[in-house]
Amino acid sequence: MKDQSWRWVLGLIYIITVASIWIAASFVVQSVVDAGVSPFLVTYLCNSLFIVYIPVIEIVRFLQDKYGTLLFWRNKKESKETILLDDNAETSRLVVADGCEQIIEQNVDMGLDAKGRWTRSRVAKVRLLICPFWFLAQLTFNLSLKYTTVTSNTILSSSSSLFTFLVSLVFLGEVFTWVKLFSVLLCMGGTIIVSLGDSKS
Repeated sequence: MKDQSWRWVLGLIYIITVASIWIAASFVVQSVVDAGVSPFLVTYLCNSLFIVYIPVIEIVRFLQDKYGTLLFWRNKKESKETILLDDNAETSRLVVADGCEQIIEQNVDMGLDAKGRWTRSRVAKVRLLICPFWFLAQLTFNLSLKYTTVTSNTILSSSSSLFTFLVSLVFLGEVFTWVKLFSVLLCMGGTIIVSLGDSKS
């Protein structure tokens, strides 16, 4: 029970931290845009920085492949590994370590490597699919900071909870509860109130 409570508190700390960084970043972007820098240039530079993750991920993959963990300075714990093959070209990997069993279902056609991670080609395809939408979303977000306040920008951006809830119900099999609906409607009500109050000023 203590572990669950600690994880819950840690999760809240992460959410508050992300929200604080997000709002601070919005003020920075607004000040840069107000200084005359193009929102498109800001968006392009920010999205280009994602390339920094490529060598980081490659280093992580290398350490995992060589040492089995990122904490390579610790003693490598012994683990027994059994690979079972069936007729459908699927691989079930049973990893036994510290008395715990972990079963990883793999399929060659699903773009997974021997460790159950996405292959580089699969990651590249997903990047190409998401990139235009992400760039357009960031561009419109940065453009909005040119024409409105950070308050309106942040609150209206948080209205995505409604669309996330609806899409999750339709496509992801999210379980509907009245508490979730009430929470989303409460969030939308706050969005409307703050936006109306901010528009008057």
